[in-house]
Amino acid sequence: MKLSVIIPCYNAGSYLSQAVFSIRKQQAGFPLTVEIIVIDDGSTDGCVEQLQGSDLIILHQDHQGASAARNYGMKEARGEYLLFLDADDVLVPDAVESLYHGLVQQEGSAVALGMAEEFISEELDAKTAAGLAKKEIPFSAFLSGCCFGKKEALLQIGFFDTSLKGGETVDWLARLRNSDLQTVQLDVVTVRRRIHLTNTGRVCEQEEMQAYATIIRRRLLAQRMSRKK
Repeated sequence: MKLSVIIPCYNAGSYLSQAVFSIRKQQAGFPLTVEIIVIDDGSTDGCVEQLQGSDLIILHQDHQGASAARNYGMKEARGEYLLFLDADDVLVPDAVESLYHGLVQQEGSAVALGMAEEFISEELDAKTAAGLAKKEIPFSAFLSGCCFGKKEALLQIGFFDTSLKGGETVDWLARLRNSDLQTVQLDVVTVRRRIHLTNTGRVCEQEEMQAYATIIRRRLLAQRMSRKK
């Protein structure tokens, strides 16, 4: 059996190699081989050229955004299982083992959801780091690195919405929550979310807020439609 880890990447600098390394550091103990699919979304900083390894599949596209990149990765993935990871985040060392065993031990489940913790990126000086806020305790979240599932099940959710300029993962995982797929929530951290100066929510705050408003409207409409059935 194979796991495809899908990483969309746009000018991720050294963060990308750290994300890939975190996948390669995964502990043994689960019957999965791993392929790492990096989708270069038109990067200009040379981050993808740093990568090497037989476990890597590097795909290229003109800059279209993270949704289009993830969709490309889903179409090309050869694994029976999928896991998404953002290029600036890292998996904890036993993330895949925890997610895999959590899924197979819960009969009938198609998706396992982990938890996240945040950290301030190590390259920032003390003054800059002090000005950035992070959550102090682990949390369950609609984030890449938290969702592990069977590919055939995740494809039922559909692809990521390319019309959204932010919050596309929240939208996709909300559709998962509203689907008939059985999920299992694990009380373990699977991903460390990096806080830095170029987080999408920081750089594109207005677009992200507009995207979240769109997502909320969609969820309210879906709930109304569900009540009418």
